[in-house]
Amino acid sequence: MQKKMLLLGGFFFVSLAAVAQERLDGLNVLHEFFTGRLSAGGNPGAQGPPPETVPVAQATSPPALTSQAGAGELVYTPDGPLPDGRLQEPYGDLSPFGGPNTLDEDTDRVDSLTYFSNFDPSVIPYKRVVAQNSVYVDEKGDYVVRRVGNPQPVTQQRELPENAQVFWGTFLLQMDANRMQPIASVAPNQQILEVRTEPEVETQFFVDDAGNFMVRAQHSGPLRLNIKVAVPTRYFTGDFAPTSWAEIDGYGAEPLDPIIQASAARVLASVGLGRNQPPEEVVVELISYFRNFEGRPFPPELRGDDLYESIATKQIGVCRHRSLAFMITALALGIRTQYVYNEAHAFVEILWPGTGWRRVDLGGAANELNAASTDDKTVHSPPDSLPKPERFVQDQERMVSNGLKPPSDPSAAGDPSSQNAAGSTNGGNVGTGGTNGAMTTQNSNASGEAEVDSRI
Repeated sequence: MQKKMLLLGGFFFVSLAAVAQERLDGLNVLHEFFTGRLSAGGNPGAQGPPPETVPVAQATSPPALTSQAGAGELVYTPDGPLPDGRLQEPYGDLSPFGGPNTLDEDTDRVDSLTYFSNFDPSVIPYKRVVAQNSVYVDEKGDYVVRRVGNPQPVTQQRELPENAQVFWGTFLLQMDANRMQPIASVAPNQQILEVRTEPEVETQFFVDDAGNFMVRAQHSGPLRLNIKVAVPTRYFTGDFAPTSWAEIDGYGAEPLDPIIQASAARVLASVGLGRNQPPEEVVVELISYFRNFEGRPFPPELRGDDLYESIATKQIGVCRHRSLAFMITALALGIRTQYVYNEAHAFVEILWPGTGWRRVDLGGAANELNAASTDDKTVHSPPDSLPKPERFVQDQERMVSNGLKPPSDPSAAGDPSSQNAAGSTNGGNVGTGGTNGAMTTQNSNASGEAEVDSRI
């Protein structure tokens, strides 16, 4: 069954002090732009010099291994989190195994959303719960986004890569030995450095073409899973390097349906962008344009018109609308892009020559953010170096009026050297479904060096 896309109010920037309050009142559109490198799904991306003056995340203390759920945790199953009163009814499945999502007309802001943190330093509100990499038009004429590609084994790394940021993730899963269990991630190209579980079981990790991560274990019942991951700094910040359209084409963006391509061509013509301009200029202008959207009710007079064109040309919608519309527009140019969301936000990831996957936040709208499971966590907040259009600036000013620090203020970032909290937990029932030939890992030892049994 197709479901509407997740009603996300995001584009939040959250300061450490704001997270400590656990509730951010009066937040509207908060903007950050981030970057990335090589796809975990096997897509090429040459590594360039790391961006300068980027706060480095160094998570050094693992979360506690406990099978008890923390007060701020969700319990995840293969079909998404268990019911929780703090979760708003989503517009999309909170599991990559769920159905596709459909572009909708609910373009106005929402009053309140709750974000549940799994990582330390916290990547609020940018954890990756579902990533989708394909767009089509269904028989009703709706624009639909879905995940394509089968999970492949992930090999655990023994050494920390250069120019990487380090995070600890903690999850309470209800495992089914016969099913594969999705887990949230920081980036599609993250590398797993260390694994700890309670009870102690062997684990196998997988990732699909969109960078959705899964775990499997010969265990049924509750499982606390802690993983230490490394993410290239270029996933979070930096400029788009000069390139050519030939290089862009080499990254294999999925061809669009002719109906979608024609609609996107009209949108691009209205914006004044095309492949007759340098790719690095086009992508920056496209980001600036989609950052300048506004969350407001969908105009009744536009009902019945092409929904994507209406949203894109009128610049209306919250984060899920602008993210999917951006994805369609970028794919029409041949720029490989995917749509990513969680329970409180949506954003896009762009695969760029010489850099790899980059996280790009386009904005959204929510009047209030409830931040759960963020106590004692630092907040990972890389600098935003891309254009800040008028509505973006206005929203930053609203942040300041609410006592928050804008992304350009270095003091908004958490202490990059601080250690992880002593642990958070999740409660519920989940399952996993299998694939053969995956690498098997056992609990890492106290020194941090994982014991690895490779069976690829």
